[in-house]
Amino acid sequence: MDQAFMDGVSDLHLDASSQLSADAGRILRFRQNTNNRVEWPEYNELSAYTSQGNSNSLPTLDNFNLTDSCQLRTAMCCFSNVPIGSTNAKICTNDMSDNRKSHHINGGFGFYSTNADAFCVGFSWDSAPDSTSNRYKGNSLLDIAYGTFMDKGYTQSTEGAPLCGCVEKMPAVTNVQCRQISVSSNEGYTLTISSGSLVINQTSGSVSFSDCSNDLISSFSGNVEEKQKLTKRISECPKSEFLSQRFYVPGDQQARFTKPDSSKWTQFAGMGLSYFPVKSYNLAERESEFRQLLGTYPNYKVLYRHCESCLPSHQHIYYKRLTPYPNEMQRLHLFLGSWVSEGNELGEDFLLFGSYSDLLSGQGNWTYCNYDDGGSDIGFPNGCGPMDSAHCQWSSVLRENYCDEKYSGRSWGFYVEK
Repeated sequence: MDQAFMDGVSDLHLDASSQLSADAGRILRFRQNTNNRVEWPEYNELSAYTSQGNSNSLPTLDNFNLTDSCQLRTAMCCFSNVPIGSTNAKICTNDMSDNRKSHHINGGFGFYSTNADAFCVGFSWDSAPDSTSNRYKGNSLLDIAYGTFMDKGYTQSTEGAPLCGCVEKMPAVTNVQCRQISVSSNEGYTLTISSGSLVINQTSGSVSFSDCSNDLISSFSGNVEEKQKLTKRISECPKSEFLSQRFYVPGDQQARFTKPDSSKWTQFAGMGLSYFPVKSYNLAERESEFRQLLGTYPNYKVLYRHCESCLPSHQHIYYKRLTPYPNEMQRLHLFLGSWVSEGNELGEDFLLFGSYSDLLSGQGNWTYCNYDDGGSDIGFPNGCGPMDSAHCQWSSVLRENYCDEKYSGRSWGFYVEK
């Protein structure tokens, strides 16, 4: 659960109020007993990672990997789902290669033409290993992450970025609220004799958290060079420099990466930039949930696939059902597993449109579809196209789209109209 939460894709982010009692019992227990020292996140794959030197084999919870990041000794969280008026920062730029373990995209970058509002909070620790801020940095991490989630109810990360991480793994922002930790002086050890043996017990001090008296940069204890690097990450927001280093010149092309309006569409699956957390990829287990989303005949809801990485003709596809689904048909498997023709013929059982306005007018519907291809693991829409077959534009949770094409179905989301 920790990795999913820190990545911003946990179930807790989707419905914090209903999930809290069931999924976050250990978080509640920690909040009731904060005096125990918490270790910094460890990595199950760390030894293999460091020995192989393989940059494509990142350790678990790589957001906090002390071996090749966290050199500025500063961690932060940025919450995007916050009440109006509660944001304190704007997200400026995001290098996705810094945090590809979190959002499942190997590379790329993002920037925001008008910036994106968020609530960002963080802390820094001293370089001295025996300092309080260093030894208790695990406690501080839980304070800014789970503490903000529980005390304020803020959830969800910025698109394409983790919720929390060392600043080197996070987007560049305009501001970060500073938090600090204090530990009472009664921390230490007790020595007792039991059955003739010496017993040593560690005693914890009283741990408390508060806002810093200064901003995070002023509170940072690093040298001048480190402070300059930190300033670029959480204050200056050098967007022009960021884009220039990547040889990018903004144009007038309409954005392909606009997320569908959540007030009109309910997401139920996604990969890549539209990654959507699910409790299980066993499609049969989610079938009843999916049927409830679709509704009943003759009032089936429209299904929408948004594919950022696809051809322009396949970036937006709307599926309108005309006939009742066969009761024995696994409807979720039809879209995410195997696109078949039985009970699913274009023009007879359904229509496809490349825009929502075409769907409303009933004009411009697609005229070509193929099915039953590639065994049982190529999903919607297989090779369907406006007038002819299109290669590598399909989506599936059973098989990754490895097509070596400029445009392919690698990053997509599925939605049902509300």
